[in-house]
Amino acid sequence: MVLICATAFFSGLGAAVFFADFPSAAFSRVLVFAVLLSLVVGALHIGHILIRTTILDTQRRGWKNRAMRDRLTGLLNRQGFRDAWNTKTMAMREDGRTGSMLLIIDADHFKRINDRFGHPIGDQALKAIARTTAGSLRGDDICGRLGGEEFIVAVHGLTQNQGYVIAERIRSAVSRLTVGANGHEARLTVSIGGAFSGGGAGFDALYKAADENCYRSKRGGRNRVTLSPLAAIQRSRYLREPEAEPHLPATV
Repeated sequence: MVLICATAFFSGLGAAVFFADFPSAAFSRVLVFAVLLSLVVGALHIGHILIRTTILDTQRRGWKNRAMRDRLTGLLNRQGFRDAWNTKTMAMREDGRTGSMLLIIDADHFKRINDRFGHPIGDQALKAIARTTAGSLRGDDICGRLGGEEFIVAVHGLTQNQGYVIAERIRSAVSRLTVGANGHEARLTVSIGGAFSGGGAGFDALYKAADENCYRSKRGGRNRVTLSPLAAIQRSRYLREPEAEPHLPATV
């Protein structure tokens, strides 16, 4: 706005100097035209700058969003997930809400699928697991892919029992998926490990505990959920005894 006003002022001043000998009526018209022309040119210039800035900002946001996303599945990648976790945790603290759960989800026997059907079918399996996992969550839950056949989910503002319901919903939904080729199919299943905290736990502690429980699900036969309070997992480490027992699904 300052630029437009300055342009109009100096345009009017220039017109007054160069057309001072014109008759008063003609001089007035020239002066008005010069001022209006400078205003239009200035407005167009500023409009161009604003449009260009908006386009660049949109491009930067798009680049940042793509940098935070897994290319294959479209889910958040490791860094994107951590950023989303930090943002959500901060919002929960401000709202005074408690209860956070982290889930590690690992596709069972994924190497067999790749070896049997090839990597393109393996990619289809990962995409199907990603869609099914994300579709089993609430609107503000966070879902990402850690890499390979491993996924991660964070849910906030809930009890441990509510968290188990979500984890079991994911497991059950994935177990209904199949992939294959040339008339042959394989059923998909996942092993899920989870850690729950009533409040105050950091990401690293929850991640380590959830990863331990995912291993327990694998060791216990796969296609199951193992979920424990963070404090119980930490206590079991101290006592050198397994605290969490795998929850068997109704049908395996």
